[in-house]
Amino acid sequence: MTGWTFVRRGLAHYQASYVGVLLGSVLGAMVLLGALFAGDSVKETLRRSAEARVGRVDFLFTGGDRFFREELAGVGNAAPVLLLKGQATAQGSGRGAGGCRCWGWMSRSG
Repeated sequence: MTGWTFVRRGLAHYQASYVGVLLGSVLGAMVLLGALFAGDSVKETLRRSAEARVGRVDFLFTGGDRFFREELAGVGNAAPVLLLKGQATAQGSGRGAGGCRCWGWMSRSG
C-alpha cells in the first residue's frame, strides 16, 4: 500500500467525521462573528444614547474623595459636576436603598 492509497482510504473511512468537524468549525466561526457584530452594535448604541443624554464629553476629571475648584471647568464647554455616594430613604415607608450615586451640577445658561 502506498502513502497516497493510505491517505485516500483514511479520508473515505472518516469522511463523516471530517464533514462534522468542518461544519462545526463553520458554525462556531459564524457564532463568533455574529457576537462580534452584535457587540459592536450594542456598544455603538450605548455610546449614542449616552452622548444624547449628556452631550459630547472630551475629558473627565475625578477627584475621588477630594474636590476640584470650579475654575477648572471654565475652559470651553465644561461644567462642574458633583458626584457623591449616598443613601435614599422614602419618608412614608422608611424603606431605603444604599450605595446610590448623587449627582449635582450647575446650569451654565447665561
